[in-house]
Amino acid sequence: MKIVYVEFLFPGTFFPELSLVPFAGEPIPVPANAYGWSLKKRQEVLFGEEMLVGKLNKLGGTTLIGHAYSLAELKAEFGSSEKHRILISNIEGNGYLGACLCRTGNWQPIDEDTTVVPAADSVTP
Repeated sequence: MKIVYVEFLFPGTFFPELSLVPFAGEPIPVPANAYGWSLKKRQEVLFGEEMLVGKLNKLGGTTLIGHAYSLAELKAEFGSSEKHRILISNIEGNGYLGACLCRTGNWQPIDEDTTVVPAADSVTP
């Protein structure tokens, strides 16, 4: 059977920390320290007494919780800040549309598959 999960994103040291929660279509509360989520699915088959688990595949884009800035807005608001010079350079150099200042204080890139919401209490179908 195919199982759908919500993968919550949490700030990590170098990469995001992740948490998978099975998603049956009912609203799932968003943890207070999560900055976003995406939906994933995978095939799971019971073979005798053993559960065979397939590869996790992404369904759609990522939703981030925070404030979205286009590249132009980043340059206008933070362009003179030495603190944000590397952020702006990375967003521009890697071809992202902009960046999100997440509710947890970290920055995440925005691409065509990213949705940014100002607040979220739950993931709903």
